[in-house]
Amino acid sequence: MQIQSPLSFSQNYHQSLKYLVEQALISLGCPADKLTNIHSHSSIHLEFDSLPSITLNIEDDRLWLWSAFTDLTFDFITQQASELFIILQEPIPLLELEQAILVKATTGYELKALVDISCLHSPQNLGMLIKSFHEKVDAINQVLTMHVTRLPY
Repeated sequence: MQIQSPLSFSQNYHQSLKYLVEQALISLGCPADKLTNIHSHSSIHLEFDSLPSITLNIEDDRLWLWSAFTDLTFDFITQQASELFIILQEPIPLLELEQAILVKATTGYELKALVDISCLHSPQNLGMLIKSFHEKVDAINQVLTMHVTRLPY
């Protein structure tokens, strides 16, 4: 007997991740003809011109959003802790605990967020969540870019 979990992606959402992301991006105004190359097994990568990509993936039957910041270092985080703390403390509705976290990765750091599965019944919700996560990635990237360009050579 399988126990029903309110946190399970597969038990609570019966469309593919590809379909879910396509509908979310369309709700943000992305033309449908631009979405022809989305392929998904368990991850979808959204690429941007000047920002780290955003990945949506299903891990342990939970939906995650994350972005890799390969140029972030422990020293930089320590030096810019107050700016980064302010950015990280701004809530993102539709996430578990409304928070994204910065975690150490193999190369650099990653901003990770666990999606509140109950929001997935509306593509607009995931669209708003992707937009909010993108804004947080952009804010962190601006701190990184601003301080890296100020370094003397």
